[in-house]
Amino acid sequence: MPTLISPTTSLYVAFQDCRDDWGPGLHENGFGIGPEDDLDSPDGFADWVRRRLWLDHGAGAPCPDERHASCRWIVEDGQVLGGIAMRHWQDDDLGQIGYGERPSARTIESQGGVLQGILDTGHVRVRRYWITLSR
Repeated sequence: MPTLISPTTSLYVAFQDCRDDWGPGLHENGFGIGPEDDLDSPDGFADWVRRRLWLDHGAGAPCPDERHASCRWIVEDGQVLGGIAMRHWQDDDLGQIGYGERPSARTIESQGGVLQGILDTGHVRVRRYWITLSR
């Protein structure tokens, strides 16, 4: 069963395999990859993971005064299947939750997600969905 975990350098090879499923680029929504990020070298990857965790904070802790998110990876049997970035501040351009799964894994549409539209950010096209959460 897939689980959500904090980003970790121990899954470097599994993350590279996940990236290869998409092909290198900025379209892995949910991982928080920027154009300046070096994910190919172990040192660059470790720095990127550290920055993903830097502004993550526990429930009830005050939010930092800057844009930030809690990042989690979707992992099953040692494979990175996707990523989720839960943004703590509303962001009309990025949305509240960034989510991306490997093209070879099941998608949000198979789980009832409704496509709102496709946003062209200038460097990537992002598919935006509405989902219904059960209580």
